[in-house]
Amino acid sequence: MGQLGNLAHERFYDARDAGVGREQLATVFMDSVRAYLDVLDLLPPEAIDELAVTHHQLAIIFSDIRDLSHALPHYQKAIQYRERQDNYYGAARVRFNAARALEDVGRNHDALLYARAALNDYETIGPATVAEADQVRKFITALNRKIG
Repeated sequence: MGQLGNLAHERFYDARDAGVGREQLATVFMDSVRAYLDVLDLLPPEAIDELAVTHHQLAIIFSDIRDLSHALPHYQKAIQYRERQDNYYGAARVRFNAARALEDVGRNHDALLYARAALNDYETIGPATVAEADQVRKFITALNRKIG
């Protein structure tokens, strides 16, 4: 089911890039959402990794249409599942994606909070994530400039 959601999400990108009508684009979008929601219905509560991945995918999908009211709860659930795994790298990736989605809709102060948390996660991991931490630092610097 997850692969069907991923395939539908790729079709959404293709349709969007091709400039198809809103109705057809909405249909492809909902195919992707439904597939991932079906995955959530099938997963047992102990499938922490799969739950984290699926919530992260749903967050990205909703972010693609700038629907943060639906995206943020999925980002937050994905972060919670990554934290339950002590997976700081995964949590940092989700937090940084949330920060970028928030910045895309002009919620720069909120984006800054998520970006700082992502940076903290990367710094907790240490030298293995220097490149990721540098990317987040640049993002934070740009956000600070926007905020003033």
